[in-house]
Formats: sequence, C-alpha cells, structure tokens
Amino acid sequence: MATQYCSSCGTRALKSMRICASCGGRSFVDSPPANLGKKEIQAPAQAVYQSSIHNSGISSASRSQAKEVNIRFKDYIPLLGVSLGTGLFLSVICFSIWTDAYESTANSFWFSWFGFGVLSLPIGYWAAKWNSTCPQCSKPFVLSEDGQTDIENFVKYKNESVTENGVTRRKDVPYNVRRYYQHMKCDSCQYEYKFETKCESRA
Repeated sequence: MATQYCSSCGTRALKSMRICASCGGRSFVDSPPANLGKKEIQAPAQAVYQSSIHNSGISSASRSQAKEVNIRFKDYIPLLGVSLGTGLFLSVICFSIWTDAYESTANSFWFSWFGFGVLSLPIGYWAAKWNSTCPQCSKPFVLSEDGQTDIENFVKYKNESVTENGVTRRKDVPYNVRRYYQHMKCDSCQYEYKFETKCESRA
C-alpha cells in the first residue's frame, strides 16, 4: 500500500489522502522528514484504517448498484410473449411428430404448450433484457419508447392470390406503408436515440 508523510508533523498516510488526519496539513512528502523523531512519524492506525474502510465502502456500493436489476411491469409482456410463442412453436412440432400420442391423451397439447412455455422462460427473459438494454449505460430493463416521427406515407402494390366470387386469381393488392422514426429514451441515464422502421397494412 503506497504511503506518504505529512511534511508538518511526519504522520504517515495513504497516497490518496489530501489532508493530514493529525494536524490538518496539506503538504506531503514521499520520505519521513529528517527533523522529526521516530516516535512522531508513526502513522495513526485508526486514520489509515478509516480511509481503507471508506474506499472499500465506495467500491462495495458501486458493485451493488451495478448488479441491481429491476424488471418493470411492461417488461413482462415481451418476456411472457416470447416464452409462450416458443412453447407453442415447439408444441406444434411435437404434435406433428407424435400425433397419435397427442390425440390419445386429453388436453395433451395444452399441457405441452404450458410445459414448453415454462421451459422457455429463460429465452423470454433474455429477449426482454436484450430489447430493453441501454446502448449508453448498458443497464437492462431501462429503455422506453418516447414517441414517433413520420418520414413518409405511401401506397405500394403486391401481386397476390385473391378469391372473389369463388374464383381465385392473381391481383395487385394495395398496401398502406408508413416509414417513421421510433424514439427511445433510457429511464436511468436519460440517453435518447432513434431508429428507422416501417409498418404495412392492407388498404
């Protein structure tokens, strides 16, 4: 542990200290002053100990604050949505493979969906955490939508199969397209940013 000595009273102190705990002096040297006796330059153990405790307390508080994660109520929506969606996807796959086993047991599909959904909770947690982590402070579950700004609105056509009066034919179907900026804001560090996205709906 690096130490220094008060040039006024010879008290030994940590390098991080700027004021002498014994005399209040602000001038320090790297070696004991030559005009002081050995008894006078002994470091007050209590002052060094208190300084160490103070620095340790700050470090512990910082680590505790960094590890603190609070999931907001709105973060449970994507968490459960991804978990249930993954559970449904896996249940459909299993049903297509073991159809006879599913059909021979009552409510087997629902039990399968629930079971896979519970097992998929870590996937839902990771997805919700990834989508809500601030790119500036790197804290999870802190991002919130903060409004939208339109870029443009237009109509585009897609050639699709359409059934009209019992007749199926291909037709150019109009779609309303909206391009806009989605604004995001961090609830922790107040960092703001935006990204471009779009949505389409059949006209």
